[in-house]
Parts: sequence; structure tokens; C-alpha cells
Amino acid sequence: MAQIARNLTGYADGFLKGKRYLIVDRDALFAAPLQAILRSGGTQIARTRAPRTPWSVAVRP
Repeated sequence: MAQIARNLTGYADGFLKGKRYLIVDRDALFAAPLQAILRSGGTQIARTRAPRTPWSVAVRP
């Protein structure tokens, strides 16, 4: 994941170049090392509010 974060924040052609925020959920995938790389590239991390909402991505009948 660290390499992906470096690619996203790349100086020349990174996807997050010039972007101010990245909205992420509270998955363990977005741990402190990944966040540190993204912050060093100038992107602020905005986490979603509800830490454990089982129906947040599901469609209710």
C-alpha cells in the first residue's frame, strides 16, 4: 500500500496532485503509514463519520 500511496501523490503525474482532501472509510487498509505518506504529499485525510455501520454500503429491502 505504501507504493500505491507514493504513486498517488507523485510530483509529476500523481492522481492526487493538486487535490486537497481524500475521503476514506475506517478500514485498516488506511493505517498510519499510508496516511503519513498521503499527508507528506499535501493531502489531508477525511475519515467517514460512522465507524461501524453495517448498512452503510448495503441496500435495504
